[in-house]
Amino acid sequence: MALQSTSRDDRLQKLVNEIYSMLASEGLPRSCAVCGAACCTVRDLQVEDDSFALTVPLRVCSQCAHQPPFPRRPLFPLEGNLSSMAASVLAYARAIVAWVASAVNPKEAAPSDRDRPTLAALVKTNPPYGRLLEAFPETTVSCAKTGQLREAGQFERQRFRGDAQVWQSYFYLTTPDELKKSTIPALILSSYPEIIDARLKQVVDHERPQEPLIIQVGAVLLPGRHWDFDCQLLTTASHAPLDSLKCQVLDTLRSLPTWPVAYPVVIVVRRGFGKPPASLRQALPQPFKSWLARILLPGLFYGEVARRFYDVTLPTEPLAVEVEDCAAIQRCLPKSAPLKILHAEFLTVLQRHDEALDIWSALIEELPDEQEVVFRRIACLARSGQLERAASECQKRICRYPSEATAYATLADLQVGMNLLSESLKTIDRALALKEAAEFFRTRNFSIRA
Repeated sequence: MALQSTSRDDRLQKLVNEIYSMLASEGLPRSCAVCGAACCTVRDLQVEDDSFALTVPLRVCSQCAHQPPFPRRPLFPLEGNLSSMAASVLAYARAIVAWVASAVNPKEAAPSDRDRPTLAALVKTNPPYGRLLEAFPETTVSCAKTGQLREAGQFERQRFRGDAQVWQSYFYLTTPDELKKSTIPALILSSYPEIIDARLKQVVDHERPQEPLIIQVGAVLLPGRHWDFDCQLLTTASHAPLDSLKCQVLDTLRSLPTWPVAYPVVIVVRRGFGKPPASLRQALPQPFKSWLARILLPGLFYGEVARRFYDVTLPTEPLAVEVEDCAAIQRCLPKSAPLKILHAEFLTVLQRHDEALDIWSALIEELPDEQEVVFRRIACLARSGQLERAASECQKRICRYPSEATAYATLADLQVGMNLLSESLKTIDRALALKEAAEFFRTRNFSIRA
C-alpha cells in the first residue's frame, strides 16, 4: 500500500511507463520464458483490460512457440482448412501419439497441455508485465492476431508505444482556477472518481450485462453539500434495455458522501465493461447537455455554467468541515492509506487522541516499516501527553534502524520535553557519527547546551 494518493489512471500510466523503460533500457530477458533456453525470438501477446489494450513481446524459443499455451504448428499446410470432423480426428490422433510416447519412455514424455503454464503465468515471468497483471487482476492475456514468431528487434519500445491503447477513466471539467475557488483538498478531489468508479463496477457486476458496455457519469458537487448526476450508457447491442441499469447507477450514486465546497466542482468518470470497442468510447456525448441548452455564452467554463444553471449562491463564510466528512470518504475507500492519515490528523487537531491512535496503530500493522506512519504516530503520542511511550517507540525504531537521523532527532526532542536534558545530549552525541546529519545535530547540541 502506497502513502501517495494515486488514481487508477495514474497507476496504469506508471506501469505502462515501466514496461516502456524496460524495453528501452535493458530490454527483454535473453532466455525463453517457457524452457529457459537462450533465444533471440519473441511472440507478441495481447494484454487487455476494460481500460487498456497493450501488445507486449515475450521471449520464446522456436520449439516452445508452437506448443501450448501457444497455437501448435500445423502438421501440414492444409491443416487450417480441415473440417471440424477432421480437426477432431487430428486432435484425437495427437492425444494417442502422446499417450504412446509416455508409455514407451515415461521419463522423457512431454508434459500434457494442462500441465503447461498459462499465457498469464508466462507473462508474469517478466517483472514489469507481472506488476501490471497484479495491479489489474481482471486483465486477460492472449496471442496477438499478428503474433507469429519473429526475431527480437531494436525497436520493441517503439512498437509497444505505437500499439498501446490506454483510455482515460476520469477527468475534471472544472478549470484549475475554479478548483482553487472550490477549496476542496486535492486528496478528497482525487478520491471521488475512485469512489464513483467502484460503485459503477458494483452495479454492473450485480447485473452482469451480456454485451460490451460503457458508462459515463457526470457528477457536479455544489455549494451547500448537493450532488447532481448525468448518466449515459452505450452498448454494442442494438436493442439492449439500459433504463433499469441507468436507474440503478443513479440510485447508488445518490448516497455519495459530500464535502463542503465554495464553488461547483464537475467530474466525469468513464468505465468500460466487457472490453467495449474504441468506436463506442468515441460516440459518448459531453455530459450535462441540458446546461448548454439553457446557458450558452462564450468564454464560460463548466463551473460557472453550473453555478448559473443551479442558481448557486456562493458562500461568504469559511466552510465548516466535520470529522465525519473524512470518515465517510475513508469508508468508501477502506484501503486508502492517505485517507486514513487525513482522518487521524483531523482527529488529532480536535484532540480526540484515542481515536487517532487507533487509526495510527492499524496503519502500523499494515505498514510497519513506513517511516512517515511511524513518526506521525509517535507525534500523536506526544501530543496526547504520552511522552514516555513516544520515547520508547523511538528507542525501538533506533534499535531497528540505528542510522536513521529522524529517530534520534525525535527522541532528543522528547527527552527535552521530559526535562531529560543530559539524556538528550547523549542521544545527540550518538547521532553525531551519522555523517549526513552531523551538522544538524551539532546545531541542536549547541542550542540545548545553551
